[in-house]
Amino acid sequence: MAKKMKKIPIYNNPEDAYEKFIQNSKERFIERIKQLPNEELPHVEAGIRKLYFEAYYLCALSFHNATITMCGVLCEALLKDLIYDKEKKEAHEIREIGERNATFGNIINFCSRKNYIDQEETDWFKKIKDEIRNLYQHINVKKIVTKTLGGQSFYRAQKIQIPKNASGEELLKILKDAKDNPQFNTLIGGEEIRPLYDIEKGRIDEHRSLPLFLEVDKFLRDFAKKHFKQE
Repeated sequence: MAKKMKKIPIYNNPEDAYEKFIQNSKERFIERIKQLPNEELPHVEAGIRKLYFEAYYLCALSFHNATITMCGVLCEALLKDLIYDKEKKEAHEIREIGERNATFGNIINFCSRKNYIDQEETDWFKKIKDEIRNLYQHINVKKIVTKTLGGQSFYRAQKIQIPKNASGEELLKILKDAKDNPQFNTLIGGEEIRPLYDIEKGRIDEHRSLPLFLEVDKFLRDFAKKHFKQE
């Protein structure tokens, strides 16, 4: 019978957890939000506005992966709103698209064929689909890293030989000797140690989230003024 694991709480007291979060986030939040737009959106549907401000505050709070993922969701929702504005139907209700084929790529192509969006807008939406929406929505960590960097990153590492039946005391001595006399004589990457891809993705996301949000913000504002009636 498997040994029952002891449950470890994420927090002990909700108020203490809140205070700790605020304390740890305050300076970073203030610095980040000063870099975000401080002008109200042009008129967009309530659903777009809701998604926009979710992405906005995720970005201000430095939730990098969530910001990037939400930007992809926002862009797809924006295009689906344009389809509804033009067709008075949801994208999946349009026979030419179909319920099973209402993917981001297909609705981009549909809007382009109908001349609802111009070539520059088509190219921009396709870039977001290929580089952001699909990769982050489907959590393709390896592809995000290799596509962004042009391959995997390598780290200098030290291989340690550990006897199969080493005791805890022997293991500690081996690790101490390796720490005292480091010999970084080999290169390893995500293909050898998968979590290295996650480390690289974290760095990519940290550098990508703010510039991406600002790019999406500018596009959305221009797109809304061009395509949606302003009240």
